[in-house]
This record gives sequence, structure tokens and C-alpha cells, in this order.
Amino acid sequence: MKTLRFHPEAQLEMVESARFYEAQQVGLGKHFLEAVRSSTQKIRLFPSIYQHVDGKIRRCCVERFPFGIVVS
Repeated sequence: MKTLRFHPEAQLEMVESARFYEAQQVGLGKHFLEAVRSSTQKIRLFPSIYQHVDGKIRRCCVERFPFGIVVS
């Protein structure tokens, strides 16, 4: 299983986004974090299914939210 870690700036963006969504609607921030968690689990299990965007870099879109996780 692939090991994943977020770049510090990506981690900060994720936390800020969760706060933004939570401010828009109670519980939406939690749903966002769950969607990110689900995406990271899929990346760990099946890293090669995601489309190459540049060289060895792949991108996984987070369901229901306009975010992607870039994997190298």
C-alpha cells in the first residue's frame, strides 16, 4: 500500500477549506474531510488508476468538491 503525506501547504489548504465549508453549512466541512479521506484511501489501494497529468504525477479528483489530490 502506498504511503501518502500531504505537503504542508496542501494540508493548510485542506484545513482552511474544511473551515470554509463548515461556515457555509454545518456538517459540510466534515463531509469534505471524509471525501478527502476516501480519495486518499483509493490512492493508497490503486495508485496507478489515476490519469497522468505530467510525467509521473497523477491527479485524483475529490468527489463532490472542486479539489484534486496530486500524487507523485
